[in-house]
Order: sequence, then C-alpha cells, then structure tokens
Amino acid sequence: VLQLFRNGPRLAWLSAMMTLDYFVQPVLGGHNGILQVFQADRLGWGLMQRGRFESFSSIVSLPAFLSAPALIHRLGLLNTARLGIVSTALNLVLNTVARSSWQFYVAVLVGSMSKGGTQALTALIASEGATVGLGQGEIQGMIWNLRSVVGMGSGLFWGGVFAFGTRRGIPALIFVVATVASLVQLQFGQRLGSVKGA
Repeated sequence: VLQLFRNGPRLAWLSAMMTLDYFVQPVLGGHNGILQVFQADRLGWGLMQRGRFESFSSIVSLPAFLSAPALIHRLGLLNTARLGIVSTALNLVLNTVARSSWQFYVAVLVGSMSKGGTQALTALIASEGATVGLGQGEIQGMIWNLRSVVGMGSGLFWGGVFAFGTRRGIPALIFVVATVASLVQLQFGQRLGSVKGA
C-alpha cells in the first residue's frame, strides 16, 4: 500500500484521493449502513421503506455506472473523478438537510455520478502506476489492500461520529464531517492538476 505514496507526487495525490473516496463510502453505502440507521431515526423507516430505498439506489446507480466510460471519454479521467467527488459532496449535503422521504431520493439521484468518479480515479492510478514501472496486477493489488485498510478504520470512525452526534442531538453531524472529507478530496484533485504531468 505504501508504494502508492512513494512513487512520485502525482501517484501520491491520486492515492490520497482514493483513500478519502474509500473513507467516505461507508456513510452512504451498504445494506444496514449508517444512512439507513439515520433514515430510520429521522423518518421512522421500517424494513419495507428501507428495502424500497435500497432498490431505488441500485436502479439509479446502474445507468450511471454504465455511462461512466462515455463520460470519461468526453471529460477525461481527472474531470470525471472531480465530478464524482462533487456528486458525493452534494449527496451528503442533501442528506444533512433532508426532512422527508422524497429528499433522500433526490439525494441519491444527485449522488449517482460518484461511482463513475471512483472508476475514473482507479483508472488514473493504474495509468500513473504504469508510468512509474508498476505492473497492473501489482497496482490492483495495492488498491485492493488500500480499500481493505481504510475500510477497517473508517467503519469504526463513522460509527463513533454518528454516536457522538446522536448523543448531542445532531445525528446529521456525520454528513457534515463526511462533506468536509469530500471537499478535502476535491482539493487534492485541484492540487493534482498543478503537479507536473497532470
């Protein structure tokens, strides 16, 4: 994993962006994830409402995922990655202020481009890794290890943030913190644009 950060500044910035991408994912994704707990707390959603929302999320994400190659072709890898980060940040902001069911559904639609951003970021790392002499299998293994390492800590972190905010009557605090993380990720993307070879 550390080799991703030791093979030049460009690959290091890309890897930092990917780290934050994996770091924020548990807040919005996954069956019985934090978002669903938040929705159950705020709106009193039961299994039926949660299942309906998960189905809608899956349906929305599929065309966005399939359209990512065309979007990458049109915008380029880095701009597509940035678009994905902005999409995630807006999703988080909308979840912060949501007070009714339809607003959560709108948030999913707005955040649908995040998967394409992750695809673009993965492709950027693979491309940059190849330029510094890393094999594709080696790069993919490092990315997988990075995801595993970040996943082990991020779940505990976000669980703690959610518990902290809930105890103080601000359960949406988790979305505020995650939005800040996404904005930092976007800033890394801007910094990457000024690195030689970007």
